[in-house]
Formats: sequence, structure tokens, C-alpha cells
Amino acid sequence: LLTYDHFHCFNSAPYLINRTNYFRSLQLLFLDGEEAFKNWSKRDSLYGSRKLCEELEAHPYPAYGHPSVTELHRIDAFVLLDLLGAPNCYIYNYEVNDKKVYKYFPDTEEKLRKIKSCLPLNRQIFKRDMLFGYAVEDDHLPFFERGVKIVHLIPAHFPSVWHTLNDTASSLYWPVIDQLAVILRVFTARYLKLKI
Repeated sequence: LLTYDHFHCFNSAPYLINRTNYFRSLQLLFLDGEEAFKNWSKRDSLYGSRKLCEELEAHPYPAYGHPSVTELHRIDAFVLLDLLGAPNCYIYNYEVNDKKVYKYFPDTEEKLRKIKSCLPLNRQIFKRDMLFGYAVEDDHLPFFERGVKIVHLIPAHFPSVWHTLNDTASSLYWPVIDQLAVILRVFTARYLKLKI
């Protein structure tokens, strides 16, 4: 999660609900309880993310100074990393994605490609193309349904070992993981407006 945190500015009224006196910060969430107990449905799935979303929505964020502003409103973007690390990892701009936030990823990868030996692969993981009609019910949905900007980073084709006995660490492809790690670090620094 990329969230807004308040810092006090002597020239601003504390009750303003704009984001000019806020800075972005990073929070990592590890969600569990995605799978259904019986049959996948809106009620029998996404247990962890639905519960967290409900909790955030129920708790006011006092630093905003307005009771209707909740912890959920602090989320600037929800970036979900899912099924990453297989050799055939290509990520597209899906319909659910916030276009401005997603654009950081292919932009960052292209800029890094210009730096010699920065990226281990000679191919682009992040595609600019939109992929229509591709919908995955995943942990981003409770947040998306409440208006949070989403970027779902998931390969267009699930790894062939997914949900099989071969779905082990030995099926990870380290050049893809290394490339994603570099891109994600630079994306985070750029999005948080850190000097790099």
C-alpha cells in the first residue's frame, strides 16, 4: 500500500482534507485467506483482504480532522504482487489498473534498460498494452470496490506449476525475480518522490 501520512505544517489548518500537507509512505501487507472453503463466491473467498478493508473503512483517521475520513482514505494506491517469478512472466495493463500508476512500471523498466547491466533480462516484463476482458478475483477487489486505485501485477498466463505439487521454490526463475526487484525498488522510490 502506498499511503498518505500527515505532517504538521504551521500555516495550514489541521482540518483540511486535501493532500498538500501529506507525504506518501509505504506499507507492506501480507494477506491470507484468499481461497474458498467450499465454492468460490463473493462471501466464500478473500477473507483476509475483505476483513482488512472493513477494518480500515470502520476506523476514522483523526489526523485529517474530519470524522468521515477513515484509514481507508489514506491509501493512495494498492499494488498487488501476485504469481511473480516464473520464466514466462509478462505483465499487462489490465482494465482494473489505475493507468497513471501502472505507467510507472514500463517507464521505469525502459529507463533502467538504458543503464548497462542494470537489468538481467533482454526483454521487457511490463507491457504498455491494455489487456481487456482479463479479470482475476483477488485480494485487490475489496479495495477496488471502495474506490482505491489498484495496480494488479500478475502475469497474463499463470505459471504452469501453479497449484500443483511442482509449485516449489525450484520453479522460480531468478533473472525474472532480480529484474522485478530492481524495477519495484525504483518504482517505489519514484512514487514516494525519494531522491535516487
